[in-house]
Amino acid sequence: MKTLLAGHVPQAALAYCLVVGSLVPFTLRLAPARRSRLGDYRLDDRRGHLISVNADLHPEAFLITFLHEVAHCHVQARAGRSRVAVHGPDWQHTFSGLLQPVLTNAVFSPEVLTPLLDYARRPRATTAAHLPLLRALRGLPLLPDLPQGRLPQGRLPLETLPDAATFRIGKRIFIRQQRRRSRFLCLEPGTGRFYTVSALALVETCMMDN
Repeated sequence: MKTLLAGHVPQAALAYCLVVGSLVPFTLRLAPARRSRLGDYRLDDRRGHLISVNADLHPEAFLITFLHEVAHCHVQARAGRSRVAVHGPDWQHTFSGLLQPVLTNAVFSPEVLTPLLDYARRPRATTAAHLPLLRALRGLPLLPDLPQGRLPQGRLPLETLPDAATFRIGKRIFIRQQRRRSRFLCLEPGTGRFYTVSALALVETCMMDN
């Protein structure tokens, strides 16, 4: 595991990750870039606990994702073959506990550490649910030496669009309306219905057909 983690987690956290990784044996895989997820965990009948983390993540984002998945592994190991709430209280407590030893300036940059300290008090299923942390992580470069940020080509955070801008999410078209805290009220002109969309949702700008 040391060979896989070296260079992918902050150097100051490497020894800790190796200790954490030895508590419950699992197989770690470095996955190619995936748009839908940064990492995953599953329990296989033949191969046991399996964890994958996207190999292109910045070390700080990689470490958070790695510990997120290790927390799933530890919770499932305690539960045996019983089903557990995926991101329930047990996982939240375990993940928060795994994060505590690395919440230092030696491991994380100040830009990430400040929102991460708040997030770690009660972790959500995804860092995208904590907007300050998501903004900080999006400011980190991918590996190796790729452009700053993690925005797919042609997609922008909704909050960067002007009011009344038309945008697309998948095949659906919306018009941005007023802001409501961390979300925007958006009109779907095809149905006349209003929806709230996260300010950091990645959307495609588009033009309305006349």
